[in-house]
Amino acid sequence: MELYKDHHFISSYAIDDDAVIDFLRTGNIGSSPEERAAEMNETQRKQAQLEREASNARSFHSSLPKDARIGNKQLREVEVIQEQLKEDPNFPLTEKEKNMIQRAEKYQH
Repeated sequence: MELYKDHHFISSYAIDDDAVIDFLRTGNIGSSPEERAAEMNETQRKQAQLEREASNARSFHSSLPKDARIGNKQLREVEVIQEQLKEDPNFPLTEKEKNMIQRAEKYQH
């Protein structure tokens, strides 16, 4: 334990120059408790933001009328169909495709 009193650090891993400089400057290996707490707070803040965004997306979807709910995959399909209709206004649509376009329009509003 004598080595630790004089701030000697023994490691089997190579230590990069920045870590050595930080150690000589602060006497700490790695982050200080304050830095770790700040990093943890930032991580928790980001996680809470992601959870709020996911919750908002879920509540938005559930608040839509059933005839306006549409998935991302179906929205992409609607975009393809609309491009085909732009190229050829007489492009034949199935009943399913017509319904999907109507749901997408209601979803957009």
